Amino acid sequence: MQNRLLFLLPVSCLFLTGCMFPEQKFDRFFAWSLPRTEEMVAKSAALGVTDAVVSHGNAQQLSLARKYGIRAYPCLVPQHSLWKKRRPDQEAPLQVMSASQEALHKFRWVDKSEGADLPSHHGGEPPFDLSTGKYLPDVLTTRLLCLGSPAVRQMCREYLSEMCANPDYAGIAFDFVGFMNFRRCHCQDCQAKLEEYCHTHQPDSASGLNQEDTFFLEQLVSFYREMIAQIKTLRPEMLTFAHLYPVFLPEPLYGRQLDLDFCAETAAWYFPWPETKIRAYSQRISQYPGGVHFIGYYNTPMANFPEKNPALVERELQAMLAGGATHLSVCGFDHVLKNPGIYAVFKRYLRHAK
Repeated sequence: MQNRLLFLLPVSCLFLTGCMFPEQKFDRFFAWSLPRTEEMVAKSAALGVTDAVVSHGNAQQLSLARKYGIRAYPCLVPQHSLWKKRRPDQEAPLQVMSASQEALHKFRWVDKSEGADLPSHHGGEPPFDLSTGKYLPDVLTTRLLCLGSPAVRQMCREYLSEMCANPDYAGIAFDFVGFMNFRRCHCQDCQAKLEEYCHTHQPDSASGLNQEDTFFLEQLVSFYREMIAQIKTLRPEMLTFAHLYPVFLPEPLYGRQLDLDFCAETAAWYFPWPETKIRAYSQRISQYPGGVHFIGYYNTPMANFPEKNPALVERELQAMLAGGATHLSVCGFDHVLKNPGIYAVFKRYLRHAK
C-alpha cells in the first residue's frame, strides 16, 4: 500500500498542475474596452490583454495603452447617434423593420414591458423553438444606419480617415455592423435592390441561403470590404478587427469572408450555451488565421442576464480551446476586472498573463 501511495501522489500532482496551469492558452486577448484609470489598465496588462478598444480621441486611454504595451483600436459603430454627430442637419438613413418588429421594439425597449418569460438576448442568437423551427422573436434596442446607403458609407469612410490620421492607433475596430432584426433592412431602397437582385440571381445552392438572405449577407460583406479598403489605402499596416454583432441569423459565422486581420465571432454568449455548441462554433472560427473567439460576460446583478460563475466560464473557455481557439475577445471586460474569481479563470488561460 505504501508503494502504491508513493506512485499515485506524483500522478495526482500532475493532474492538479494541469488544471491550474493549462498547456493550451489564448495568444491575443482583445478587450472591449480599455479602462480609463492607470490602476485598471495595469490590472488589464497583468491579466494578459494584448489589444483593446478605446474611445476615439481619448488621450488618457492612448497614453496608458502605450505605457502598458496594449494595442489600441478606436471603434466604428454605424448607429443613429454617429450620424447625428457627423450629419446633424441631415435626416439619417436608418434601417427599417417590419411592422411587427417595430411593435416588438416599442413593447420591449420603449415601453419597457419585457416579461421575464421571454427575455431579449441583446443581439445574440435568440432561443430556437424546436416546435416551430424558428428563432423566438427578438430585436436590437439600438437604432442602426442602413448599411446599403451610399451616404452612410461615405460618412463612415470619412470617420475612418480621421482615425487613420492618428499614428498612435494600432488598428480600427468595428461593432454593431448588422441588422436590428438580425436578418435585413426593409427600407425602400433595400427593398428595390432586393427585388432587382432576385430577378437576376438564383438561390445559392452551395450555402443553402435563399436570395433574400444572400443579398443581405453580401451587403454586410461589401460594407466591411469597402471600409477595410479605406483603412488599408491610408495605412496599409493598420490592423482591422471586428466583433460580428448583432448576429446575422441566416449565417451566424461569416467572418472568413470579410478580409479582416482579426474577426471576433461569438463562441459563447452572455447567456449559457451548451458546450457542444461552443465547441462546434469554435471549430469553425478556428478554420481561418484571423478567427477570434468571443465570449460575453456580465457580472451579476444585471437585469435579464443570468449568472455565469467561474466554473461555467472556465468550461466555456476550455470548450473553445478544445475547438482549436487561438485568440480570445470579451465584452464586458470591466465586469471581468471586478470579479476576482472570473479574473483568475481568464488569467489561467491567457498566454501573456503576468
